[in-house]
Amino acid sequence: MGPVFVSEAAARRLSGNADTTRFLWLNLSDAYRVKGALPAGQALEAEIRSALAIDDANTVRVHHRDEIADGTIAHGTQLVGDMARAPFWSLVVLSTGIITLLLASFQASAKEIAVMRAVGMTRGQLGLMLLGEALMTGLCGIALSLVTGFCIGWTFTGWTRAWMPFGGLPVSLDIPWLVILQGVGFACALCVVMAALPILFLVRRDADMRP
Repeated sequence: MGPVFVSEAAARRLSGNADTTRFLWLNLSDAYRVKGALPAGQALEAEIRSALAIDDANTVRVHHRDEIADGTIAHGTQLVGDMARAPFWSLVVLSTGIITLLLASFQASAKEIAVMRAVGMTRGQLGLMLLGEALMTGLCGIALSLVTGFCIGWTFTGWTRAWMPFGGLPVSLDIPWLVILQGVGFACALCVVMAALPILFLVRRDADMRP
């Protein structure tokens, strides 16, 4: 579980700890800094416990700034990943609408398709035309989703910086381009898969209807 940002009064009320709490900010020496964030914090905590003879009534915790930052970012990434699963399944369900779209488009353009077939359009060209319609619809949906997602991300980043105290942690809008490209590729592949069966059905149906 990642850090929870609450007031000190709320933390004491939830934990039941009413004793004095002291916070100290320290700068690590070069000897500690070369060990890395987590090992340096563990070594410093062990030395403090040894020097102060900490008993069961007291405790000491040492946290490096980078350790807190990495933990917060990792927790946020996991949270966003869990939230992204709902739109993922929604995308799978909504993509079946491409089947209805192609069937409706074929029915609406039946006369135009008959004319094009009469002047020499092949079954392959008909299939490519229907596939192009499906891809165009998918790309328009992807573009609209990206614009909406960027706007939502930018808005919530501004709200986060304005209302949540992060104690010196950098808060910025980080766009995961690799994840976005993977999502775009998945959406395009899903569009092609969902369009393949109705295209084959419509092409064969058109061939059977021709004398």
